[in-house]
Amino acid sequence: MIYEEILQVRLNNEVVVMHGSPEDSVGSVVSGFVLFTPSKSIKVRYICLKLQGTLSLENSQELYGAYRTLTQDKLLLLGPGIGYHCFEAQQQYRFDFELPLKGSLPETVEVPYGRILYQVSVTVVRPFPFTNIRRHRSFRVERVYLPTEVPEISNHSSGIWGKFIYYHISVPQAIATIGNTLTITAKYVFKSYSLKLDKISLRLMEITTYRHPTTMIETYECTQLARGKKNFSEMRSKHELCIRERITIKIPTLSGCNCETNFISVSHKLMVKTRFIGNDNRKWSAMVEIPVVLQSPIQHELSCSPPRYSNISAEFFGATPPPAYESKETITCTCFPQVPNLKRKCGCIFHVDQTQIDGNLAIQMAVSNHRYVHHL
Repeated sequence: MIYEEILQVRLNNEVVVMHGSPEDSVGSVVSGFVLFTPSKSIKVRYICLKLQGTLSLENSQELYGAYRTLTQDKLLLLGPGIGYHCFEAQQQYRFDFELPLKGSLPETVEVPYGRILYQVSVTVVRPFPFTNIRRHRSFRVERVYLPTEVPEISNHSSGIWGKFIYYHISVPQAIATIGNTLTITAKYVFKSYSLKLDKISLRLMEITTYRHPTTMIETYECTQLARGKKNFSEMRSKHELCIRERITIKIPTLSGCNCETNFISVSHKLMVKTRFIGNDNRKWSAMVEIPVVLQSPIQHELSCSPPRYSNISAEFFGATPPPAYESKETITCTCFPQVPNLKRKCGCIFHVDQTQIDGNLAIQMAVSNHRYVHHL
C-alpha cells in the first residue's frame, strides 16, 4: 500500500472564502479530516497538522530574498504519550480538524512570476529508525467584497475622434466571470461620407504588478488573454453614417481573478482598436481602453445570490397559525367607557378578558354571577 492510501488529507471545502476587505474581514476557517489506514501494525509517537501560506516571487530581485511565510499554524491531532501509540493493520482512523484564518491574509494568486499558495500538511511521526509519513493538500483562498466596498467602474467609453467621428464602446457589465463570454458593443456616427469603418480588433489584457516584500520595488507584466476582430472592408461597399457592431470573445479558464494584495496585484482591461479608411485609401486607427473585473464562478455566485433564509413561523408552527392573543386584567366600571350598554357606575370590580370571537376582538366582563359581552 502506497503512502497516498495510508494517509489522506480531505478538506470540507477546497476554496475558503473571505468576506469583506482585508481590513474588515473577520476571517474564515479551513476544516476537514485526516484518514490514517496503516497496511500493517505500526507504532506512532504523535500526529501533527501544519497550516502554511507562502509567497514566492521569481524576478530580477531574487538576490534580496523573494520567499516569505505569510501564515503558519500547528495542531496536534494525536499528542505524545508515555509510550507509543499502536495502530492496527487495515483499520481506518479518523482525525477531524479546524484551523482559523485571519481575514487580512491575501488571496491565492498564481501568475507566471509569482505565487501565493496555501496548504495543509499532516505528519505521522514514528520512532527511530522508521521514516515518518507525510501528506499535504492545497486549498485556495478567495475574497468576496461587500456591495458597499466595490468601487463603481465605468462599463463604456465615448467621445469624438478628430471632430468628425462620434464613438460609444461598451460592455454589458464591468464585472465578468472567468469561463464566460464577453461582448462589446461599438457604435460609430460619422459626420461625413469621407471615411468608412475598416476593422475592429479587441484584446483582453491582464496586468500583473509584483511588489517585492523586502525592497518594495514594483515590476509589471502585461499578458494577452484573448483577442477578436471583425473586418468590414469587404462587407460594406457603401459608406454609412451610423454603424453599430458587436464582437464576442471567450474568457479563458486559466485567467486570473482581479486581486489587490500587498505583494501581487492583478487587473484587466479591454483594448479596442478601430481602423478607418478614407476615400483616398489612407488608413488611420484609434484606440480606447475599458477596465473590466474578472471573478471566479464562486465569487460570482456569492456576490449575486441573496442569503438563504427560512420562514421561522413555518418552521416552528407549520401550517397552523399561532394562538390568538389573550390577556386578563382588572378594572372598575367607571374607567371603561368603551362599554356604553353598562349603566351601572358603582365602582365594582370587573374581570375583563380580551379574546377572539368569530374572528372579531371582543371584551368579556364578569361581575359576580353576571356576564356582559361587548364587540368592538
